Amino acid sequence: MCTAPLRCGTKKRWKTVALIVEEHGWDPAVSAPAADQMMWVRVAGGEVELRRQVKAAGGKWRPQQQVWELRYDQIVALGLTGRIVAERESIYG
Repeated sequence: MCTAPLRCGTKKRWKTVALIVEEHGWDPAVSAPAADQMMWVRVAGGEVELRRQVKAAGGKWRPQQQVWELRYDQIVALGLTGRIVAERESIYG
């Protein structure tokens, strides 16, 4: 009888199992857009002073999408990063 099965011609096969011990959320790091990248922001119709500030910063009104288009650095300067709208959201978001 052979004591070393792999050297004696015996073939073996192993099955492995992955065990998940803990699960938690993870958001990959997202890099900030370039300062000159044009983005959309939402400003409500009643926010007259804010609309004036966006326009003074170079913002352009996009009536079809009902959003303002503005450079990212200006959005940050005005504190509007929470109002950034993805293009596919537009008026439906």
